Amino acid sequence: MNAKRLAFRLFSVAVSGAAMLILNPSSAQAANIPLVDNNGVSAGWTVSVPDVDAGNVNLRFSSESGNRFFFIKDATFNNNTDPLVLTFDKTDPNAKDLVIQNENLTNHSGADWTGFRTILSSGSVSGTPNFSFVTSDNQPGLGDFSIDPFTSFQFLSSNTELFVNGGTVAANGVWHPGSQSGTGLAIVTSASTNTHFSLKEIPIGGTGGGGGTVVPLPAAAWTGLSTLLGLGLLSGTRKLYRRIA
Repeated sequence: MNAKRLAFRLFSVAVSGAAMLILNPSSAQAANIPLVDNNGVSAGWTVSVPDVDAGNVNLRFSSESGNRFFFIKDATFNNNTDPLVLTFDKTDPNAKDLVIQNENLTNHSGADWTGFRTILSSGSVSGTPNFSFVTSDNQPGLGDFSIDPFTSFQFLSSNTELFVNGGTVAANGVWHPGSQSGTGLAIVTSASTNTHFSLKEIPIGGTGGGGGTVVPLPAAAWTGLSTLLGLGLLSGTRKLYRRIA
């Protein structure tokens, strides 16, 4: 191969590699991605996800109501042992209150799901968690937030965990929590100075698994969920290499 041809090939490889960094941000150094609406207006939060899960997660803007930012989350789970962890950071003191409108969770774990855990991890002050769950319309329990095909649920650890079971999501199936529901699952803070939390999701495979010993109440019988009127809901993501727009 002559010198000119070799130089051209090396140049082509370099240009191709640079293009991949632009088109596939997961290969670039990770950075917090702003959560924005369809007009590119920030909700006042950024979100990040480990690179290993970046290609399996997408957050999409749904709607806004007052100071509340509703979003849809899509995610694929390839096993039942490693939780999906999204990390949210507040970037604006006037950040929107964020609400999970609904989710589309694909079970590629190779086993059926018999339960599911959704956990907020943010620390606490004097026993009060920095962030917790509440329905967007402040109704008791889950309001009309759908958990079908699961039939039972319980809020645990001062409303920082939602545990559901009593149903099955088959391997290769998709679970749609919140689908066609008027009520969203809001994430509220106990103080406007709180600026950071993690949202962890853990499927439970087979008849056991982490959290399988919890016995939730039937959905129809649930009557109490604390009504926290906190200031900052959160959300975001990092397939989140893609901004929500």
